[in-house]
Amino acid sequence: MESIAQKSGRTQDLELEKYFPNCNDPAYKSAEWSFVASYTLGPKYEKKLSKAIEKRKQFLQDPNIPSLYKASPAHFYEIKIIKCLDRLSDGTTKYGNEVGPIIIEVVKRYGMDAIRLAGLDLFKVVGKRKITKYVEKTLHPLARRAEHAKRVELTNLHRLGGWVCGVIRQWREQALRGNLEEKRNARKWLKDTFELLIPSAVGKRKNTLAATSFEVQEFYYRELFRLLHIQHALRSTDGPRNHNLRILQVSKQF
Repeated sequence: MESIAQKSGRTQDLELEKYFPNCNDPAYKSAEWSFVASYTLGPKYEKKLSKAIEKRKQFLQDPNIPSLYKASPAHFYEIKIIKCLDRLSDGTTKYGNEVGPIIIEVVKRYGMDAIRLAGLDLFKVVGKRKITKYVEKTLHPLARRAEHAKRVELTNLHRLGGWVCGVIRQWREQALRGNLEEKRNARKWLKDTFELLIPSAVGKRKNTLAATSFEVQEFYYRELFRLLHIQHALRSTDGPRNHNLRILQVSKQF
């Protein structure tokens, strides 16, 4: 591909086959992905990917796993919670005691996302579709499909969060104003649920790695791709002759 660098043992000797005028160029993101992929998606990654594909295949073929869970775990849990709603004689509804283990399972799987999605994930669901689609267009086709599938599941998870909050509100109300048994059960479920949100410090080092090795590599090569463009732009004969003005122009471009 025309964006892939001529590989060398020293990064300062790297040269791209094609340079772009700025990072907003429509082809820049695609070329950036190709550059990153050429260095990170080697045999080791392919082996890891093959294992993940095989694991996913076994998961989909397992007859003991419900079809709805295979399609969308978040939607599967949502349906289970809804089925726990009991209609009372006065026309109101109330969650039965069987909802407790389901909420525990959901919070154990999703953590805080079971209650409310984080900023970026929330934007993917409720943000402007034009921006989301524009971002997806800049991705490699395989990454684009994965991003779309993730957004669909995030939409289901966002909806699931509403049901989880509804159950938590009921437990809080019962802990305040319920009868003795309701107070005891509600406090137990509230305690068990929120204890799951406290990270375990057992066996953890003081300074832990916050990113995977692949994420570190991906960040490094994305930055390298950008720096190679900056270096090329500074060496170019085009643009202002004044060095300070040239740096200012390049900083705006990349």
